[in-house]
Amino acid sequence: MYFKRGQKVLCAQIGYIITGIAGS
Repeated sequence: MYFKRGQKVLCAQIGYIITGIAGS
């Protein structure tokens, strides 16, 4: 369960970074 949560957070962070790069 903790692993799943960590994986979800990691995906969210990666998506946020990609969105930031694409936005700029």
